[in-house]
Amino acid sequence: MIGSSPQRGMMKYRVTIERNFSVLSARTTDTDGFGQKLEDWRELCTVACHAWAGSSGGKHTSAGDTRTVTTDMPGMIVPIGTDVKATDRVQQIVDRAGKQIFPAMGIDAVLPRITHLEVRLREIA
Repeated sequence: MIGSSPQRGMMKYRVTIERNFSVLSARTTDTDGFGQKLEDWRELCTVACHAWAGSSGGKHTSAGDTRTVTTDMPGMIVPIGTDVKATDRVQQIVDRAGKQIFPAMGIDAVLPRITHLEVRLREIA
């Protein structure tokens, strides 16, 4: 079957992906009080996914004044062919009942695999 993969059975969650259309449009002239273009995040798609918050998502290191902290990065997989870029963001990840599993997150990287796309996520403030 086209678009089928062994990982597709694992994709029990739904992710809503958003794209910032203000950076795509040179005609955008709306600015905030500091002269920066206003962001225009719009829902791009909702697709099946599998998400996790463990060490298999990789590590992120933050260096502060007095210490360095290494934390696990969340990640997810989505079907091959999903329109997702590193400049997009995740609005939310929900289970089949609609219960929120993960809140809004940024996307660090989109890594193509043989049967799916692996998406590395990061928290956004």
